[in-house]
Amino acid sequence: PGHPIATANLAIAKQLVCNWTDWEVSVSHISRVLEQELSHPGPIPSVKAFHAFVFPLSGDLTRRLVQRHAEPFAIEAKAASRPPCGRTLAPGERLRIGYISRDFRIHPTGYLVRNMFSFHNRQRFEIFVYSLGRDDGSAVHHSIASSAEHFVDLSSTPHVNVTRRIVSDCLHVLVELN
Repeated sequence: PGHPIATANLAIAKQLVCNWTDWEVSVSHISRVLEQELSHPGPIPSVKAFHAFVFPLSGDLTRRLVQRHAEPFAIEAKAASRPPCGRTLAPGERLRIGYISRDFRIHPTGYLVRNMFSFHNRQRFEIFVYSLGRDDGSAVHHSIASSAEHFVDLSSTPHVNVTRRIVSDCLHVLVELN
């Protein structure tokens, strides 16, 4: 009972198996703990943002909880952002297209795009492929990596540096494949 994260996780687990014993007591306790945690700056609250929608919390409490969880990402995004390249495509210049996914491996996405990058007209398009997932050593991963003009493994790169890398490549189009 003295551990807020465990209390929230227990309430969620009980809900998943339809055990409603002391549900109202648990929700009331979780709400009080969240109010206390959110009343001052500090660490991430004990309830995950996604789980806020599992509990019947007030709209204001849910909003504040989600905002607190989003703060670190907003700080990273702001630190990584810079003005867009601010240029139009010059005559004869290739359109720079990026594709990003964590599934360039044995996965439905990997199978679907396995040969796609080799079909782009290299005279008109410059293709960047950003992999957020680890190399599984498969022929699918190898095929994707070898068919892309620029294959960039970002699987162990912090989010803020992923953003910086993509922005520095000055793409015209970025396609998220997940």
